Amino acid sequence: MSHPQSTPPDFSAYVETETCDADYTLAIKNKGRPPRSWRWEIYAVGKNKPVGRSEFFETMSEATRTGKAALAKFRSSRTG
Repeated sequence: MSHPQSTPPDFSAYVETETCDADYTLAIKNKGRPPRSWRWEIYAVGKNKPVGRSEFFETMSEATRTGKAALAKFRSSRTG
């Protein structure tokens, strides 16, 4: 599924929801041009715009891995 030609443009996969002081969602999106079309975005509940966003990656798994690390770092900076 991480192959750009087998995934429709504007495909989004919501990978993980975490809860701390506020709820955050990590979304992995196929928004760019091949070969680097995948990015992660972090959303706060009730917000339409992401509170964090990455550069583009070649694979969905690479975007997911780095997005999860970014979400953990984002949460730790927000909690103290």
